Amino acid sequence: MQPAIRPTVALVLALGGAFLPGCPGGEEGARPNIIILTLDTLRADRVGAYGNVPAAGSPTPLADRLAAQGVVFERCFVPRGVTHPSLASLLTGKYPATHGLRRNGFPLDARHVPLPVLLRRAGYRTAGFAANLDQSRWPFWVRGFEVAEDGIEGRLLDEGYGQAHVFQRVWDERTVTKALRWIETLPLGDAAPIFLWVHLYDVHAPYTPERRWLEPYTVPGYDGPFRQPTVREGDADTDRITALIDAWTLGRASFTPADLEQVKAVYDAGVRGCDEKLARVAAALEGKGLLKNALVIYSSDHGDELCDHHDYFQHGNSIYDGTLHVPLIVSWPGEIAGGRRVAGLTQNLDLFPTLLQAAGLTPPADCEGVSLLPVLRGETGETGRSHVFAEWEDLIASASDGEWKYIHNPKGARPRSPPYSLVENAGFPYECHELYNVAVDPREQHDLFAKSHPRAISLLLWVERFLGQPEHRNALEPGGPADEELAALGYLGAARPQDRVLTIDCGDER
Repeated sequence: MQPAIRPTVALVLALGGAFLPGCPGGEEGARPNIIILTLDTLRADRVGAYGNVPAAGSPTPLADRLAAQGVVFERCFVPRGVTHPSLASLLTGKYPATHGLRRNGFPLDARHVPLPVLLRRAGYRTAGFAANLDQSRWPFWVRGFEVAEDGIEGRLLDEGYGQAHVFQRVWDERTVTKALRWIETLPLGDAAPIFLWVHLYDVHAPYTPERRWLEPYTVPGYDGPFRQPTVREGDADTDRITALIDAWTLGRASFTPADLEQVKAVYDAGVRGCDEKLARVAAALEGKGLLKNALVIYSSDHGDELCDHHDYFQHGNSIYDGTLHVPLIVSWPGEIAGGRRVAGLTQNLDLFPTLLQAAGLTPPADCEGVSLLPVLRGETGETGRSHVFAEWEDLIASASDGEWKYIHNPKGARPRSPPYSLVENAGFPYECHELYNVAVDPREQHDLFAKSHPRAISLLLWVERFLGQPEHRNALEPGGPADEELAALGYLGAARPQDRVLTIDCGDER
């Protein structure tokens, strides 16, 4: 394992359209404004800059504009495919196995000092706005923000359970409105730099985009069951599209290739709606002159399976790259040359040291991120990572060297997040060991594992060394949330805590 220190960036996802070609950088030596814009559940290959340009046009015009004048990191992976652990890694520069927030709803230990705290100490004005991170229940992300607002506003159990198809969009709109109000309060010509993070949610299942975005992306001539998944505000019925997708996953209904393309179109329409909301934030920042010297990041906390494996569409059970591979686009006009693409491996925790260094600060010695600043400034073409690591809680781990990926599942765990929790004795079917040549099989369709395979052996040894380091915990610590709270967002369904996984017998294989 490469030494995991020195800084990386800050995750700024989406600031759409505000950065125009030729926009000048700030004064030499001035600390940049740092803007992180993230879309929950956005997988990389649904972004225009990563190749998704359907007939209706890219669903991410803001991200694409940032990419044209910035740097696209083609292979950025999160270390855990759910929201809270992934974002905690972004904010602390550490793996979930280190910071301990390994499951949604768990606390973040106070000894792990997050990015907003360090930037605020250095004189930054800090504000965070997150649509789906109810701070009354999950305050792990608010430390260091002078202003921290969420879109749920303490109404999770009233607005979430069974009604997320209605309220996700409401949470996003509240969040954007609050961010715009904060930007409006900033005085013109204020010498203090800002750190702003905006995180939106409506890409996440249930896939119920606004009709104005759905119509352009609908598959031409399609008239199947996924034609009109949109709902009206106030509609109390659970969303129809999730019921159809769940039936698909559980083998209770059969669908066609056209149905799958339409589900992806519905997903893209949700992406388009969120990208447009972030563009409004970018426009407000530009109106205040805050983009003249701004380091902007467009990224995500994780992706979605979208039927890559076992007819499963969501992410809570997955450690495959459709869930782990996220966009990472960095724009910093006047400081970094635009229009570049970087093929080296990165992880979202690399943003932490990068942003600190960009602000003129030294990352903490226990940072596990690898700074991307030398790559951004063209001083090197290497990202400094030989491997990327991911986990599914404390049961399943994966490692990739960019050519091969190994999945290590020594207890034979089969996770039971929805829809598997809806039926007895069902779980997402991992093998005890899996091996993929991701260089030629990026969607991990062909398992090449053999006990004597040299790449399986080398990656297994890498995983064992990684997990054997003193800072990496081998078991979850207690202290999680009430299950009702996670069920309100669809994470648990009908599962009880003891039913979160099934297991198969792995024998004595290595």
